[in-house]
Amino acid sequence: MDLEIYCAECRPELFSSREKTVRYLSIGGIWIPAHDRQKIKNSIQNLRKKYNV
Repeated sequence: MDLEIYCAECRPELFSSREKTVRYLSIGGIWIPAHDRQKIKNSIQNLRKKYNV
């Protein structure tokens, strides 16, 4: 099965900054079947329009 893999991080500067103004680092990811990519993208676009994001 072909997969699409997406990763994201929030506050990666915690690894390198001496100033610790933020306490937490978030790392996330999702693996989806490649053949579902367009369907998922369309669903996300519809949600963005619906909630004006």
